[in-house]
Parts: sequence; C-alpha cells; structure tokens
Amino acid sequence: MMRKPFGKQWKQLTEKTQIRSLLHAIVWDYDIDPYELFEVAAGKKEQAGSFTREKALIRMIEYLGWYDLLQLFGLAGLTELFTKDIISRLRHTELQEKYEFVRQVLQEETVSFSGWSPEYRKNSVACFHSHIAEFGLRCTYSF
Repeated sequence: MMRKPFGKQWKQLTEKTQIRSLLHAIVWDYDIDPYELFEVAAGKKEQAGSFTREKALIRMIEYLGWYDLLQLFGLAGLTELFTKDIISRLRHTELQEKYEFVRQVLQEETVSFSGWSPEYRKNSVACFHSHIAEFGLRCTYSF
C-alpha cells in the first residue's frame, strides 16, 4: 500500500473524544480516563491513577504507532518528549533503537548509518530526504 506524503497524512488531534478513542485501547485495564493519561503525558497533570508522566509516555510509545504519537503530540512535542531516559526505559530493544534514531533526527544530532546494510542506508536516506525538509530540520548523517 502506497502512503501519502508524510506532512499531508496526519493532523494533530485536539478533540477530547478523539484522544479518548485513540487511547482507550491502551488503558482498558485501568480505571482511568484515557484523556487524563494524555494530560499526564503532555505535562498538564501530575498523575492519573498509577501513571506518572514517564510511565504514561512509555506506555504510549510502546503501544501506539508513530503516526498516532504524531497526532497526539505534534512534531515539536515529540522532539521534547523523546529523551534518552524515556527511550532507554522502553521494554523492547527494537523500539529503543527505532526511537533513539528518531530522537537523534528530531533533535538534529548527527546520525550514523555505520553497520547498516547499503540497501537499508539508501532507503533510509531517501526517506529522510523526502520528509525532513518539510519540517525545516537538517539531517546530518555519516556513512
């Protein structure tokens, strides 16, 4: 399936009902309002049930896809929220690697492609070239 261009595909969610609907599946087993989880993750509330800001962010990153996170927080929000500490606390190594790479790109750090296959590097660079300029970010990478 062909995806639409990155910037044209998503729109940041602002309606409480949309946010509740998106987050309901990740807190169905807790007695908390899904919107409260969002408020905690966004730093608007201290805690929701047993969820602190860090726990809420980790839960969202582990259970939601990239585009869902983008809709909830926007690119600027994710740039602030993706910290080394949060990413290191993710349970799965694959997610840690994925989001550490995203964090480096969003925070305009140098990204090393060493150790990646030539085909993977080529595809990754092509992807960044097609999307990164849209957000006014510069991507510095080394082979």
